Amino acid sequence: SSHGLRLQERPLYKLERFDVGELFHASLKRAVERMNDDRLEWSGLTETDSMQLASEVVEEMVPITRSNILMRTARYRYM
Repeated sequence: SSHGLRLQERPLYKLERFDVGELFHASLKRAVERMNDDRLEWSGLTETDSMQLASEVVEEMVPITRSNILMRTARYRYM
């Protein structure tokens, strides 16, 4: 019918598609903060230590980064 509303489904924002660059920078900043708190030097970290630190920091930062991205626009806040 020519009198219909012609509604179209909106594309949904997928939470798993957050900004990797923002996550990277936030995680690096947090890793440096933790190293300063623990009085650690880059040269003193083993590969295992650095991988453990990276894993812990990313786990901490993913929810924060996603939340920040979603709060940037009224549309994302609504969703």
